Amino acid sequence: VIAAASERGGRLREVVATPVKQAGEVIGVFLMGIDAETELDHLASRLEKSTGETGSSTGFFAEDQIVQQKGLRDIDRQELSKLVAVEIDGETGMSELTLGGAPYRLAWQEMNPGSILPSAYQIAFFPMAEMRAEIRSLQIKLLLIGGGALLLAVIASYFISRGLAKPVKVLEEATR
Repeated sequence: VIAAASERGGRLREVVATPVKQAGEVIGVFLMGIDAETELDHLASRLEKSTGETGSSTGFFAEDQIVQQKGLRDIDRQELSKLVAVEIDGETGMSELTLGGAPYRLAWQEMNPGSILPSAYQIAFFPMAEMRAEIRSLQIKLLLIGGGALLLAVIASYFISRGLAKPVKVLEEATR
């Protein structure tokens, strides 16, 4: 499938292979294929809608290489394949990695768990830079609001304590 994708200019068809059995013996294989690029378009669209970020990327990973990918144009595919191969652990998961100096979250899901064929994964990259900047901005705002509230509380307590201390001072002076 991967060699065929390379011969067709990089377009991959997702192929589902199911053994055809008769009396417990495999007598053939039923194959069905779909255009993976169309699936990637749909996935990328859903990611952009759910995250609000347009830098997300989707693809397929099999036999230690990315065989189809949308997005991340500036990243070397072989280098990216090496990073993904190190990160993928298990049928489904997420991890963070740095691509081109920018933080990304990698999510993956195995497409053929339990198969005798080599594992194949659907992968997605989510840019984290904008989200981290937004979190940092919120942290600064919370610190400023908290600091301002603390300053107001100190000033208010000063004036309240002066008001409470006045009658005590008046009593003290009256007893002299």
